[in-house]
Amino acid sequence: MKIAFALTVFSLASIGFAKTVVVNPDAGDTTAKLSVGDRLEVRFNQNAGTGYRWVLGAGQSDRVLIFDRSDVVPGSGPSRPGGPTIQRFQYIARSNGSTKISFDLYGPGPKKKTKSVAIRVDVVAASSVIKVFATDNDNGNGFQLGRGQWLEVRLTTQPSTGYSWKLDPKSISAFTLRSNEVRNSKGGMPGQPTVQVFVLVATKKGTDTPKFEYVGPDGRTVGKRYSITAQVRD
Repeated sequence: MKIAFALTVFSLASIGFAKTVVVNPDAGDTTAKLSVGDRLEVRFNQNAGTGYRWVLGAGQSDRVLIFDRSDVVPGSGPSRPGGPTIQRFQYIARSNGSTKISFDLYGPGPKKKTKSVAIRVDVVAASSVIKVFATDNDNGNGFQLGRGQWLEVRLTTQPSTGYSWKLDPKSISAFTLRSNEVRNSKGGMPGQPTVQVFVLVATKKGTDTPKFEYVGPDGRTVGKRYSITAQVRD
């Protein structure tokens, strides 16, 4: 059984072109405001080789913000041992609401916490989202989107079989994968087909051919393949 969705384009009263909000809480607690889909980048200045490091505080919820990644990059000064670096933590605004994220600074000694800071984050709906839907029946079809629009690919799946859809990350460059989740079909009876939803955000001009494979529980067997062509205009 397939879950049929009409191919349509519609406007919601919110989400514009996603942006990155940068916060540097070295001086202490602070606040940040984002729209759904925005990225939050928390930066801490430090020096390489000192043994000091920032770690995520305990008890952080992913209901409003999703933790994405952390890394350390060179600072603005010369790249040398003991030179300046920036430790970065990145999040994606997932849904409306308010939350608090915290960070603890540890020194080189065992369990030596020297400082803590917190950031209050408020996430609101953005100003205008346009979504374009692609479904099972659109295999091989083409779509055109403007920058900032969302391409929502909905593919029938049956989780009880162990199969799931995988997106080839190398098949997209003009788009960024925003989310991938399985949603229950109406009725929600055990064994019924459900829909796996991939949301791709058009981030730059270009043409991609997003490729999907329906992969079995062994991670190698491919039951089906699906692809579309998606062009991002200026």
